[in-house]
Amino acid sequence: MSAVEGGGSPVDWDVLAPHIDHPTRRRIVAALEEAGEPLSVRDLHERLADPELPKSRIGYHAKLLARFEVLEEIGEHVTVAGNEPVFDFPARP
Repeated sequence: MSAVEGGGSPVDWDVLAPHIDHPTRRRIVAALEEAGEPLSVRDLHERLADPELPKSRIGYHAKLLARFEVLEEIGEHVTVAGNEPVFDFPARP
């Protein structure tokens, strides 16, 4: 288990493992853990810096992680192109 910077909850990789058994999902979770703060799809795209990985695919996998309750969609970032969801780890007691 590792702690997330900024007072976030620890990330329990054993609990997350079944839901992140996909390279893109693992990279999204690792990017959020490293950032220690919420990230939009655009932020994730910039951090992952992979020309073979479009923002749409990152958004798709981030939303799946939110459906699995690995991540939480905590708001939106307004852009010229539209609103982008912002993700973080769920608050845990």
